Amino acid sequence: MKKIICALFVLMIATYSTDAQTIAAPEGKYEVYCDMVSYNQWREVGAKVDMGSSPSIYTDYEYIYEDGKKKMFTSMMGALDYMAKRGWHLHTIYVMQETVFNKVENVTHYLLVKFVTDDSQKREGLELKVE
Repeated sequence: MKKIICALFVLMIATYSTDAQTIAAPEGKYEVYCDMVSYNQWREVGAKVDMGSSPSIYTDYEYIYEDGKKKMFTSMMGALDYMAKRGWHLHTIYVMQETVFNKVENVTHYLLVKFVTDDSQKREGLELKVE
């Protein structure tokens, strides 16, 4: 009996935690995604994003610009705040091993989601450039 109660409790917790992570799309809108990674430049942090439709065949990532200059942040939280002000919400954080300057490093990716009624709204409020 204890095993059954314990199993039901675990199932209830698992169901509750998955519901807590689900964000319902407002009526008439659908989800679009963006992958954001950071890079260090001296004492500042820059961010680059993959919107899934880069204008370059050489890279998926585009750098965030503001007023014609590369946008820099004091931390990655500043970059997440910047994206949140443009309608993006943090969906998932994951780490991948990638080769950076001939060295394998753990790179943190921030998967963001935004609700739109048209694909043109995906880049709204962002100035992005490929380098």
